[in-house]
Amino acid sequence: MPQWTRNPDALRERYPDERWAGTCSREAAGFLVRYDHHVVRIRGREALLLTYHWSFESLDTQPEPFRFEVSFTYPPGHPAAPREVQLLVDQLTLVPMEDSRHSR
Repeated sequence: MPQWTRNPDALRERYPDERWAGTCSREAAGFLVRYDHHVVRIRGREALLLTYHWSFESLDTQPEPFRFEVSFTYPPGHPAAPREVQLLVDQLTLVPMEDSRHSR
């Protein structure tokens, strides 16, 4: 069984790609965390929602806002996010990360 690293910096080194970051409320995080590694659309482009790091401790003990990333480069086979997830993501502001593909 493959072992996945929980270190986001190590993942960025392994998959150097374009990433965008966003923030959301505790309520939104409670919903989005269930859809980690699902595909959403950001400005018409498919991206992988990355929220797994919220699962390491109770959401109730983590400070707001909740930061998450999307990755535009990912292996095939990830499921599309349900419509409700996409509608929520559409309401959030995501911006390109400075240390993504263009600055490496």
